[in-house]
Amino acid sequence: MTVETIELVNALKAVTANVEHIGNALLTGQMSPSDHRRYAGLLRELAGLLDEHADDQEGPPDG
Repeated sequence: MTVETIELVNALKAVTANVEHIGNALLTGQMSPSDHRRYAGLLRELAGLLDEHADDQEGPPDG
């Protein structure tokens, strides 16, 4: 297991640990538009890390 994998898993855990809180805040109208955008940014960043990790697992393209 690489350091990058451990960091990715830790980032996944950090983001998902807040899902219930975020969901409740959305349902009750307690989440501001700036908080929406902040969380969306974290999700986009995490998606990018996950995509990069997948690329790293595939290795260089055959050629």
